[in-house]
Amino acid sequence: MNYEPSTILYTEGEYLRKFVSLISSTKDPLKQMEGKMHSKTSHRYLKFSAPTIFFLLLSGIMLSLFVWQLEANALTLHRTSLVALMKSSDYVVHGIVEDIQALEQEKQPTILAEFSVLEVLKGEKVPQEVRIRFQGKITEKNLVTAPPHEATLSPTEELVLFLTRWENGEITVTDGIQGKFTISETDGGEKVVRSTVGAIPLADQDPEDWLAEMPLTQFLKHLRKIATYPQ
Repeated sequence: MNYEPSTILYTEGEYLRKFVSLISSTKDPLKQMEGKMHSKTSHRYLKFSAPTIFFLLLSGIMLSLFVWQLEANALTLHRTSLVALMKSSDYVVHGIVEDIQALEQEKQPTILAEFSVLEVLKGEKVPQEVRIRFQGKITEKNLVTAPPHEATLSPTEELVLFLTRWENGEITVTDGIQGKFTISETDGGEKVVRSTVGAIPLADQDPEDWLAEMPLTQFLKHLRKIATYPQ
């Protein structure tokens, strides 16, 4: 049945509010909604069939489950301590991202970053220029997009990175975003370090004592100490 535009006067927001109110106030929403929904001004009626209502209910349930799963994943991200990151990494370096380029022939969208090393905190024979791979795309506006748990690298970023070297020679960030620590300057000109996923997981400290940021010199000193722990 084709309805004239003047007969469907509920906006999407109004309809959704009525729909949510209806299914939350009755034990039999299908039966209730098979009734007639009255238009505000035209005195005409809209009828909803049982299959349509079932589809709407099912869509709402699926959307709720999807949102719940996203929230659950965000809440259950296991934080990796600096000690564990140090043990599982082949290289730990402080430096600056010089450039990035998309690798077109990969099965998955992949970016190769050129990282200029300023200081090596762990690793032997670490080259001055390290090429790091990660999943992602470079948009037309030169912005980097990537999966939620992937560590993204952008030109001019100063970072401390925990890196893994694979058997084929490829280098990636250890444990995704948890292996990336960003460096920025305060208004007073002091360089500070922040984790990409919240407080910095300091060694030998209770999570309640973890810091949101640390002076760069103090953070590097902390990492040098961890590097001496038995691996």
